[in-house]
Amino acid sequence: MLNVCEFISIYNGRTGIGNTPENKGQCVGLVSMWEANLGLDHIWGNAKDLFDNASKKQWTKTKNAPSKYPVSGDILVFNKNAGGGAGHTGLVIGSNSQLDSVTIFEQNNPGNVPGVACEVNTYKGDSWKLITGWLHPIKSLDECKEKYNVLSEILKNIKALLANI
Repeated sequence: MLNVCEFISIYNGRTGIGNTPENKGQCVGLVSMWEANLGLDHIWGNAKDLFDNASKKQWTKTKNAPSKYPVSGDILVFNKNAGGGAGHTGLVIGSNSQLDSVTIFEQNNPGNVPGVACEVNTYKGDSWKLITGWLHPIKSLDECKEKYNVLSEILKNIKALLANI
């Protein structure tokens, strides 16, 4: 499993990212790749629908409000007033309460323009009015990494046993 920086290093500047024919090259395509990276289920729908459609078993949902800020690894969800009515979404890199800003990794911004690459952008000021909220993975990245390491060790032991048969 990749952390946010590793994920960005793979996809930054690339186009056509996604894991279904419908989401390749769309903002939700990049976010779907992040969900897959975390081992979480695909959240279906347009970007504006992700907040409502996300499983409460896998995501903590935080509605946008003054003095609340997302953290690295969260999925930011913009409402229908962004992205030509479909909304917009991206992976949170970080936020800054002093600057009242959030920095995300996103694809297809401005929306619906073919070939717009994945890139990092910062939103502040009036942009907050477009944000519905954000999704935070319930299982922490450390928990995922720990389980991955345990499973990897088990697989190594199985392979070693099979090699001796």
